[in-house]
Amino acid sequence: MVVMPGMPGQARQAARPQAAGAGLALPAGEQGPESVISAVGRLLTEPAFTAAARRPRDEIAAMPSATEVAARPVASTGAQTTREAPARGRPSGAAPTL
Repeated sequence: MVVMPGMPGQARQAARPQAAGAGLALPAGEQGPESVISAVGRLLTEPAFTAAARRPRDEIAAMPSATEVAARPVASTGAQTTREAPARGRPSGAAPTL
């Protein structure tokens, strides 16, 4: 990723992908078309950027899904998860009251 901070305080955030090896930060004053083209060219041709970007992707892929995480507390209590929810609101087929 090419990051181009434009506001005060963004330079520190922009430096994070660069520090991780997954991107390049272009400081203010170095964000012209030639600099952007050069940075994108580096990202597309230097394998180290691809490898660095794959690390967090692989870590995220190895994590359990949100559904799996949410089911853990229920499973640990032995509670059933297939119960029907109690009926709420108006009975089925009833017309709304105006």
